[in-house]
Amino acid sequence: MRALAKEIISLLTKKGQTLSVAESFTGGGVVQELVSVPGASAVIYEGAVCYSERAKISRLGVKAETLETFGAVSKQTALEMVQGLMQTGACNYAVSTTGNAGPTPSGKAPVGAFYIGVASPIQTTVFEHVTNGDRQRITKEGIRLALTHLLNEIKKQ
Repeated sequence: MRALAKEIISLLTKKGQTLSVAESFTGGGVVQELVSVPGASAVIYEGAVCYSERAKISRLGVKAETLETFGAVSKQTALEMVQGLMQTGACNYAVSTTGNAGPTPSGKAPVGAFYIGVASPIQTTVFEHVTNGDRQRITKEGIRLALTHLLNEIKKQ
């Protein structure tokens, strides 16, 4: 994962662009990987761990109706999380994570289900994943895929 983070920081630095991150089930792991790279402070605008539904609503602007209808672990929630970051106007790219790392199902979401939102100046995409394993493995896979999807989006621009 360190190679992914290094490439993200390098590309953002070359482009003179910034990144914001909103995490739920990954608990700050995405930002931790990114800030471990020297020079990250020049491109990381913010990292927010919005674990509770209240935090998703108050910090990111996720609609209460979205959480009630679709749940915290949903494509719609991941989309609104990443859109909330982009609406501040302080970043060029944003990534969000929301999921269920277990050990029990959460609402409609089975253990291992997670969503990653990626926003750029051109588009916003939400990726759906389901993986197996314990809490640590699921979270680690979420971090890896968030970095991968983000890197792929940055490379497109």
